Amino acid sequence: MFTKLAKLLSPTLRKKEGFTLIELLIVVAIIAILAAIAIPQFSAYRRRGYNSASLSDLRNIRTTEEAMFADAQDYGSATAATSSLTLSGANVSTTAQTVTLSTGVSAVVVVAASGGKNNTYLSKAIHTAGDNMYGADSDASGIYRKPCVTAGGCTAAADLALAPTTAAVNTPPNTDFAAPWIPM
Repeated sequence: MFTKLAKLLSPTLRKKEGFTLIELLIVVAIIAILAAIAIPQFSAYRRRGYNSASLSDLRNIRTTEEAMFADAQDYGSATAATSSLTLSGANVSTTAQTVTLSTGVSAVVVVAASGGKNNTYLSKAIHTAGDNMYGADSDASGIYRKPCVTAGGCTAAADLALAPTTAAVNTPPNTDFAAPWIPM
């Protein structure tokens, strides 16, 4: 009887069930290390997605502007907007065009007029959770970017008001977007 009891109490003969504290601590430490690597990367992915939304909206604005110019030889202007941008030209025959903006995106379009028509434009777009501002000019085929004043928290009032604020007729490849704007 004592031999059976000794066998039951013996650590080598007992069944091992569950995990030890050391094993659990190692697993928790590995998970913490993986989280420390993944969370900043996830934030960077989100920020790039927000930047892509503003860049996409800027390209939509540019396409709409060029379509307006092809139809009426007139570009449209619009004040800063956050949900949709209504482009209206100086020419009476030009009908207003609306560009729907992504959630969180703000944009503005500035034109330069001569002879009763808008001959050139520049447009800028940002996302409030992005870290870059994007710009396009009718005189150049490229798109330009510039870091926002506060990285990861662009504001329409502060960032869209930054230079350039007026459009000028330039001979291509010149552009209204000079340094510190970076060509893409």
